[in-house]
Amino acid sequence: MFSRCFFLLGRWAPVLLAAGAVVLLAGCAARGGRVPPTTVGPQQVAAIVAAADAQWRRWGGAWVLQQPGGESCGVLADGSCQPVDDGCGREQSAALCPVVNEYWRALGRGGSGTERHACPQPDRCQAIWPAEAGRPQRTAPWSAAFVSAVMREAGFGPREFRFSAAHAQYVVAARDGQTSAFEVLPTPTTLAPGDLVCGVRTEEARQRQIGLHEIRGGGEGEGVTPMHCDIVVSVDGQALRAQAVGGNVQQSVSRRELLLGLDGRLYWSPEGEPGWALVMKPRRAPAAASPCSGADC
Repeated sequence: MFSRCFFLLGRWAPVLLAAGAVVLLAGCAARGGRVPPTTVGPQQVAAIVAAADAQWRRWGGAWVLQQPGGESCGVLADGSCQPVDDGCGREQSAALCPVVNEYWRALGRGGSGTERHACPQPDRCQAIWPAEAGRPQRTAPWSAAFVSAVMREAGFGPREFRFSAAHAQYVVAARDGQTSAFEVLPTPTTLAPGDLVCGVRTEEARQRQIGLHEIRGGGEGEGVTPMHCDIVVSVDGQALRAQAVGGNVQQSVSRRELLLGLDGRLYWSPEGEPGWALVMKPRRAPAAASPCSGADC
């Protein structure tokens, strides 16, 4: 669409400059799907954090750790930490398995998306699938549905955040100005509660940091880049630590700790999983300048 607009502008430049080329370009931008950016107030940022934290507590406060070499493990009830197999863990418990469908429903325009999660074999195992139980049922990845549900609960609408079953689709929508409330920045960058930290899950992404322009959201016949995003719920600048909550992490809604660099920023790491390549930040309103007093005025 934009290439057609610029072709027309170049061909008819003398006429358009006299008639007002800005009008044509504004129309082209509108047809390209861009929307004006909007700011996110502190109360709505706090609502993101509160919703993510409440869901984490709802799932029993699960934690994940990163083992040497980058593989993650879920902390079990006995204090041990090991990867949780498909078909095991909280995702397939009788109490929490139906909750995943609440996240799927958040994808619909009014929060009425299609349920995709079945629970035919609940409470079979904590972490390791028993061979005698046959093949475990593999479920559709629901981490992006979880993020979408949190954003809807925090009060965002579809023009502000793209509710999607794929992380890359809401990342690309924010990157390309199709939604208004978030900006997308590559790491390294600072973190604040309410941010989304995102990694790319491809073999190439284990070798190098993927550029923002390389992420594909499924438009015009292109594929969708496999990704994962968590929601930052706390940042400790002095300890150089942050905590983030994500869905479908070790078959649960889980919390993990992120290590920050000595400058307090989050860096991409080839040894991390999923290797944080970018951060989506709410477009926070600029902080008001403090009033001056005395000799400072």
